[in-house]
Amino acid sequence: MKKFYLFLLGVLCLSVQAFAQRTVTGTVTDEKGQPLANVSVLVKGTTNGATTKADGTYSVIVPANGKSIMFTSVNMDPVEMVIGNNAQVNVVLKQVDKDMEEVVVTGYQTVRKKDVASAISQISAKEIENMPVANFAQAMQGRAAGVIVAAANGIPGGGLSVIVRGVGSINAGTTPLYVVDGVQLNTSDGSINTQANPLNFLNPNDIESIDVLKDAAAASIYGARAANGVVLVTTKKGRNGKPKFTFDTYVGQSKELKRLEVTNTQQWFQLRQETLINAGATPASALSQALSGIGLPAGTSQGKIDSLPTYDWQDAAFGTGNIFNAEGSVQGGSENLNYYLSASYTKQTAFIKPTDFQRGAMLSKISYKINNKITIDNSINLSTFSQLGPYSTGNTGFGNAAYVASLMHPINPIYNADGTFYGLPGTGQNMIGTYNHNIIAINELVKYFTRTNQLVGNIALTYKITPQLTLRSMVGMDYRNLRDHRYRPSTVNDSYASGGNLSEQVDWNTNLITNTTASYVKTIKENHNINALLGVEYRKDQNQWFQADASGFPSVQLEYLSAASTIVSASGQASASATFSQFGKLGYSYKGKYIFNYTVRRDGSSRFGANNKYGIFNSVQFAWNVKDESFLKNVKAISGLKFRYSYGQASL
Repeated sequence: MKKFYLFLLGVLCLSVQAFAQRTVTGTVTDEKGQPLANVSVLVKGTTNGATTKADGTYSVIVPANGKSIMFTSVNMDPVEMVIGNNAQVNVVLKQVDKDMEEVVVTGYQTVRKKDVASAISQISAKEIENMPVANFAQAMQGRAAGVIVAAANGIPGGGLSVIVRGVGSINAGTTPLYVVDGVQLNTSDGSINTQANPLNFLNPNDIESIDVLKDAAAASIYGARAANGVVLVTTKKGRNGKPKFTFDTYVGQSKELKRLEVTNTQQWFQLRQETLINAGATPASALSQALSGIGLPAGTSQGKIDSLPTYDWQDAAFGTGNIFNAEGSVQGGSENLNYYLSASYTKQTAFIKPTDFQRGAMLSKISYKINNKITIDNSINLSTFSQLGPYSTGNTGFGNAAYVASLMHPINPIYNADGTFYGLPGTGQNMIGTYNHNIIAINELVKYFTRTNQLVGNIALTYKITPQLTLRSMVGMDYRNLRDHRYRPSTVNDSYASGGNLSEQVDWNTNLITNTTASYVKTIKENHNINALLGVEYRKDQNQWFQADASGFPSVQLEYLSAASTIVSASGQASASATFSQFGKLGYSYKGKYIFNYTVRRDGSSRFGANNKYGIFNSVQFAWNVKDESFLKNVKAISGLKFRYSYGQASL
């Protein structure tokens, strides 16, 4: 009987709970009465939510403690509706004012695009979505005025030259400062193989926006490191609503742009004779010299010459490159917790084998609102990527198949009858002509491999002291471990005499950064807007590398230092430097029409002596939104007009 009463009590509790919650339905439309799909519907203070259907309808379960419903959608103003006793709640969402809503990252803070008074270009996620590129610098090409992006070589994932508004130094480099989610990247390249690109760690499709600070006035907030401009990258973050899963993939192929027209063996032989005759030789002497040049006796018949084979080195060198990319993500959140998680894999092989690039990357971005004043944000990007580089990187053109293939003598065989390579050292087979190495064999047998493991992450605490005053502290790190493996076996000409050569290098880069900022935003009597920023920052860069060179290997398959008979050299080095900075910014605008900003930063570096340790960088900016004046406000032919003037210093 006791069990029966307990059962009745349990049923009663479940019944009470069932009656305590209810279902609320409704329709979401825009200002024109058109239904809105994919609008996030969330019961405030709970995790209960839904998404509107194609006809704008929704249905959500409201628990007993549910008082209001939040409606949010991209490019629409969010709306909060009190439920009360209503079983149906219909909502009209208004489109946001684009000028008021669009913001850009200007360094340690975001501002309305309308209030920007310096040269800043923004690239949105939609502009670079699903582009078949290895890193985000390639995605910037042609999308920001004054920014020139050029490949240092054709290697997949190879180095890039990024120049913002021209070259500003003769010998100090042109690389801009890259900042990803507040973490300043160390862009030094320690690879001995493939000019490894430190920007390869990030999947371009994880990017929300790229803001390029182009003039000194915009970049001066970053001081001495901003001499070549600043590229600010903001990754995607979660949004309120149920978990949203996405999966994207694409495949592609690449081919050489053009093959050069080359002679066959008989055409080459005829041109060689004509060249010798034009140089003063008799026809008989020219014939004899031409035959000798291809290893044939002077009495070789014309029939024999006509039957000589022709080998197509361009066809052997150039194949078809392949591109594959697959990625998945999940994002969502509630009133207090937002998350974005993604994973991706990319593989790109060049049309000249065995050159390739592979990357696996994961991004985790979480924001947790503890209460109305305190928020914790965390971002972690983990990646591992590898590259197989061509033999010619850092060497002469003799091993560059793209360059030499059209210059190889057409009578030189590529393979022997048994499929082995022709003309390898020690075989007694000699290649004819100036380029007397089998470049196809070199590219297949030589291994230039680079593996990079990288972590870029940060954690930040934001404390809203008052509605106007916000304090934010951030700690971030850019850690990169790079390993180079350069092996040339004894089966290629350059390493035949030494019995094979090996270079191994390991490079560690650690960049630790922390900063604390206080920002103040105040509107006085609706027309006067004041914003102020104060901050301090500490950054420490550490680098350590080790390299060993060896020769003399008993087998081409034993490509390790322990198998070498001779350690040719071994070296290493460790270095570290630190900077400590203070910075501030004061901004004022009147009615959003007249804008003034002043920025100052003081950098102190351990690299310099006591008399030159510190540098101060200032900038002033003025802007006038002419479009907001009464005489232009209603002129539809002009969508926007702004005059601005700025002066700044971003390096000593």
